[in-house]
Amino acid sequence: MADEVNSEKPTPSMGDLLGVKTPAPLPPIPEEYVIPIQLVEKWFNIPESDYVNVNLTRRDFDSLFAAIDKNVQAQAIFQQAMTFYTNGNLDEANRKMRDSTIKLTEAHNSLRYLYTSVMASATPK
Repeated sequence: MADEVNSEKPTPSMGDLLGVKTPAPLPPIPEEYVIPIQLVEKWFNIPESDYVNVNLTRRDFDSLFAAIDKNVQAQAIFQQAMTFYTNGNLDEANRKMRDSTIKLTEAHNSLRYLYTSVMASATPK
């Protein structure tokens, strides 16, 4: 009797009954990086008209490239989403919109990483 209970198939969903394919779950959007408030305060204590010295690593410049590159990728993916949307493919349009949002969040994070380094190392001349 216990085997009979465990061998039951799950109840099909309405989509299964109607032959509608359920879309796969969308990937999560990354968390936004927040520049530490202490660095922002330090930065704003430097007068706007002052020149600053900053020490940047190659990784910092990689962050700048990633910010620009991922913004371009996000725009291209967004254009694909609009094409899918206008052609009536809402599932793929939604997926591309999520992909675009992910790339855009990654781009903003990369820019914030760069500015964290700038703010952390900035000293007035």
